[in-house]
Amino acid sequence: QQDWNLLEFPMHKQFADYMTSLCGLYITRKSLYCGEYDLSNFYWIMADNSEQSVFIYRRSCGDEHTVIVLNLSDSEQTTQFPSDDVNIIFATTDDRGCFSYDHADGITHITMPAFSGIVFDETSPQAAAETENTEEKADEIHHKIEERS
Repeated sequence: QQDWNLLEFPMHKQFADYMTSLCGLYITRKSLYCGEYDLSNFYWIMADNSEQSVFIYRRSCGDEHTVIVLNLSDSEQTTQFPSDDVNIIFATTDDRGCFSYDHADGITHITMPAFSGIVFDETSPQAAAETENTEEKADEIHHKIEERS
């Protein structure tokens, strides 16, 4: 028996709205589905940060680049990743004030609340170059981040 009145409850309505927004993002961002099984459209920016449980990756399709940042820890985390121009296009909370980010010298610094995710549109030449030359660029960018730390 299906409870058809569940959307009358705020928590259920918020979840339904969240899923609708998430599906809308997937449909409108070609980089999220274009070449799903082609590794040249996927680039790990941060895959081994087990201490903070923050993971960052980029999906690309042509000139469209989408950066996904996930904080899977139970506490606020601050991290950084290589980027030039990024704009928030989706966040796991309506209160975007919980997130803070800024750019300096090709690096985006971000602070995220616990158990959160944020999706950025990235339209920089740097993203296109990384997608084309991932290993070479990854070493260069990680060296740049280490110098700033």
